[in-house]
Amino acid sequence: MPSLFTYSSLFLTTLIAATILPVQSEAVLAGLLLTGAYPAWTLIGVPDASHVSTAGAPYTPSGAIVALRPPRFEWPSSSRHL
Repeated sequence: MPSLFTYSSLFLTTLIAATILPVQSEAVLAGLLLTGAYPAWTLIGVPDASHVSTAGAPYTPSGAIVALRPPRFEWPSSSRHL
């Protein structure tokens, strides 16, 4: 199962590079492409899947906090209530 290990390593490297640390995932991708042992479309598809999976990560915690926040109070004498 070296291909599963290779693809999961590429996925995790891209995931870490996209979210937490400045890791050079492009170097890993270029090295794997230069070996010629794996199809190029799968090596390009794995980082794309990683980027798609992390695209909503920054918005998820803030969206949950905003959804749990109580509604904003408005004075009964505002122009909308009169």
